[in-house]
Amino acid sequence: MSKPKGVEATSGKAPGTERRKQLRFTCRGFAEVVLDDAAFLFRGTIRDLSLSGCYVQSSARLMLNSGTTVELKFSVNRDELLLPARIVVIRPGAGAGFEFFDVGAYMQSRLTSLIDKLANPTEDEQMVVAGSGSGSDAGAGEARDLWHPRR
Repeated sequence: MSKPKGVEATSGKAPGTERRKQLRFTCRGFAEVVLDDAAFLFRGTIRDLSLSGCYVQSSARLMLNSGTTVELKFSVNRDELLLPARIVVIRPGAGAGFEFFDVGAYMQSRLTSLIDKLANPTEDEQMVVAGSGSGSDAGAGEARDLWHPRR
């Protein structure tokens, strides 16, 4: 059985090294991060995903602290998920890393299914990622409001 194509997670403890315990997968999708019942919102592009968290690229200058809890809604490969998360790292003007927590059984099952799709993409799913555009965020998914679906 071949090893899934993803970014290796390591257990290195030196500052600045990868500390994730789960294999993460490069992906591209639209994300919205909401704090305090929509009192604070920023949008960005989800760049990688694992069973334990993700990274959202955004040019927003985030004035939040590590450990802040948020609701993270994202769409990757036509799958939309809403997960509770906490901020692990903030890179002002670049994005933020999130760790999922208290994920219910249903959402955990959906997340596991999405990770499996990223690990073993079908030909159609490979085309979705390949057709995402290059360099710009225009192909990261249409700019839409994931919290208020179209009617």
